[in-house]
Amino acid sequence: VFRCLKLMTAAYFSEPLERFVNDDGNGGNGKSLLASVIEGLLGGYSHQVKESLLTQKPPGPESPSPALLELRGRRALLTPEVDGQLCVQSSWLKRLCDGGCQWHARELYAKREIAFKLHTVVFVCTNTRLQFTTLDGGIARRAICVSYPYQFVAAPKEPLEKQLDPVIKGAGFLTNNIAGLLFLVLKCAKVFFGEGGNGITPYPLVVRNATDALLVAEFAEAVESYVEQFLEPSTVPSEHCSRSELMASLSADPKFKELEVNKKDLTDTVASVVVFATVTGRRERVRSKASGSFLKFRQ
Repeated sequence: VFRCLKLMTAAYFSEPLERFVNDDGNGGNGKSLLASVIEGLLGGYSHQVKESLLTQKPPGPESPSPALLELRGRRALLTPEVDGQLCVQSSWLKRLCDGGCQWHARELYAKREIAFKLHTVVFVCTNTRLQFTTLDGGIARRAICVSYPYQFVAAPKEPLEKQLDPVIKGAGFLTNNIAGLLFLVLKCAKVFFGEGGNGITPYPLVVRNATDALLVAEFAEAVESYVEQFLEPSTVPSEHCSRSELMASLSADPKFKELEVNKKDLTDTVASVVVFATVTGRRERVRSKASGSFLKFRQ
């Protein structure tokens, strides 16, 4: 209901969600089929964006940007299923999800610049974990991750394998059922987005867990990057960084403050990146997991 109806309905009626959806899971689990359903329902109001549009920095106002102009008026932006690791520009996702953001673009060889706003839901389809150039509060607030653990096969053998129905992927299935799907969308809009409705909230537990897992993995990489940037090996005991010093430094960093990570999650994440070693007569000291060396703050 959440992914197949609520989010689809939000896109259909341009509800101001300011969210992006990461459809995550191995191939053969229905992600592409669901994208086809969205395209069938929305027609020209949906658009398949090129992977490069999200992985490169947004074009400057002086550059022609026909690919950006193609996004005008779209209510759903979808990416093709990506087999490898996809690292998207965080600035793209935040701006694409922001209905108040003013875009400026022009056609190739054209001089006149066109200003417009987007009211769209962004669906990013991946087979491996989605990565961001920068993890900040804007990304954390906008992320919705939907995990697809099952795989549809002709002859199921494993617990997570389900029977494939070839009719559903047939050419005429969507055409023959478009009226029924539209009826469900209209009913969903009345119940969840009408007066007294809760919209897409609350998120189902599996969606909350998948979203948390996505952000925790990204947060761990951010902590690892911080450690590499600000700490270095040291053989002088008096210089060794203590656990409390590292935690205080991370907690005071504006980037981690913006993420609003609670103390327990911060402690658990740091413990997955470095080792806290107890030294006789001293507080816990920080050691590198890779080299085993004690670490100090760089001068």
